[in-house]
Amino acid sequence: MKKSNKKNKIQNEKPKMSKLARTVLIISAAIVVLLAGGIITLNAYNYKPTVAFYGISERNHNAIIEVLQKTSERKRGNKKVWPYNIEILDSSYSLEKALKSPAKFLSEKKDSHGTFLSETKKARKPELIIMYRGKNAEFAVENALKKVPGFSQTILDGMTTSIKQTAYINAQNNISAVPLLIDNCELDVNRSFLNSHKIEEFKTLEEFENIISKNKIQEGSAAISANFSDSYNFINLFGAIVEATSGISSLQSASEKIWKISKSSAAGYNTYQNLISELSKEGAEFYEAIELLKRWQNKSLLPKNINQFTSKDVESFMQANLSVASFMTLSDHRKIAQKTIQKFSSFYIPSKNQQRIFTSPVIVAIANSRNKSISESVKLLANSMQSELCSRTGLAPVQANCSVIDIQADDVRYWVAASGKPFEGLAESAFKTSGSRNQFAEALKSFLN
Repeated sequence: MKKSNKKNKIQNEKPKMSKLARTVLIISAAIVVLLAGGIITLNAYNYKPTVAFYGISERNHNAIIEVLQKTSERKRGNKKVWPYNIEILDSSYSLEKALKSPAKFLSEKKDSHGTFLSETKKARKPELIIMYRGKNAEFAVENALKKVPGFSQTILDGMTTSIKQTAYINAQNNISAVPLLIDNCELDVNRSFLNSHKIEEFKTLEEFENIISKNKIQEGSAAISANFSDSYNFINLFGAIVEATSGISSLQSASEKIWKISKSSAAGYNTYQNLISELSKEGAEFYEAIELLKRWQNKSLLPKNINQFTSKDVESFMQANLSVASFMTLSDHRKIAQKTIQKFSSFYIPSKNQQRIFTSPVIVAIANSRNKSISESVKLLANSMQSELCSRTGLAPVQANCSVIDIQADDVRYWVAASGKPFEGLAESAFKTSGSRNQFAEALKSFLN
């Protein structure tokens, strides 16, 4: 019995740890904690938020990037480095699909032509997306609402009423998409022609047509040129002509009908052709714009190969005095050599309608996280850095009183301020993918021919 009790006592006793072993264990645990903390701190230090660009031209997104990287400071040693990773999403897809597809990541380094070096890899979830207003932006806003409350409405201070209306306001009465820059569809006319005919402005497109028709058209030239080869550009310019001929209600109605098809599985060349036929009947949304363009073609005011005309072709015609007038966007206007474009004056597209809503696509910033650096950068871009943003891109500012690069940017700001909430452009309001835009554009060009 005594032996049994002794055995039980031995089994219940726990081995004692020496003082040295305890000390070693404590120190080891402390080292593990310090290392883990160091790794976390290092990762936090090395972490850079990602800013994505979607559907913005290379010229414009490069200009915006140069200003964006100045809105926050980051150093590696004594050297300043970009505070943000930059990814260019594939805009041939809808934004939803582009966020899940390979993207182009830009490096701070440039090649001999001044182009940012890049590599293509899997897209990251961006903390900020910079893009045009439209159907894809609506998706981005809905997605952002799940994560961030948005900006206070004070971020819109200093903007005109028309531009404030382009901001996306969420259920919390905060701003989910902040306006940054304004593009525009315009009419550029040769100054020598204006002076010789003593013209200061055109009151309607019909007046413009009558005056321009008096110009003697030489072989191989055309009175009017436009970049119709690019589907996105063509659709927006055509939409601007619809607004000028039939009013904003017709353009918005057509946009809704096109969107109903483009978002469906039935979307395709034949479906769009049938819709365009309906929209072009007498009294329908496209009727007046279609009749106008067909009349210009019959009068040889437009080049026979207008559907193949690129922005380079437009510039060549302007430079060689082969066209008197050109329809273009402000973005394309900025691509033309100064010695050529300075010979032309810019006008908004004239109309017989008193109530105007111009096709002036607005670039917006949509924050997708609560990152403080991102929030501060957006505030700076929308306010104190507007002048530099305008100067770099050549687009019009959203701030009512900031300095501008020239009269073109100031005119666009004024035109939009003097009208209602600008229309985002038919290419953004009715489509989400370049494929659907291309099919619609081809169907429309076929109808015009």
